[in-house]
Amino acid sequence: TACRDALAAGIIPLIFGLAFSFLLVSLLLVVQFGELSTVLAVLSSVLWAFVGSGFSLWLFGSKMNLNSMLGVILLAGIAVNNAILLADFFDKNLAAGKNPITVGLKCC
Repeated sequence: TACRDALAAGIIPLIFGLAFSFLLVSLLLVVQFGELSTVLAVLSSVLWAFVGSGFSLWLFGSKMNLNSMLGVILLAGIAVNNAILLADFFDKNLAAGKNPITVGLKCC
């Protein structure tokens, strides 16, 4: 139908935009932190954001549509922002000589 074609035409550019932004954020994080382990830890938050949003869509019987796709993209941005702040806090406290376990618990 025409409605389904319009929805597919709207979602496909969002998927490509999300993939491009994921690549761009990855490159910026490598430059910022200089360690691949920190970058992978930050980007793993995006994976968990996708898992959580998929679970909530399933739990409430909703389907992936244009609005929920935009919500997932916003959630991924918030998750990356939060993970960057936590990683920066962790790195600064480790550089100050604090105990890694204590710093990790303060991050939570």
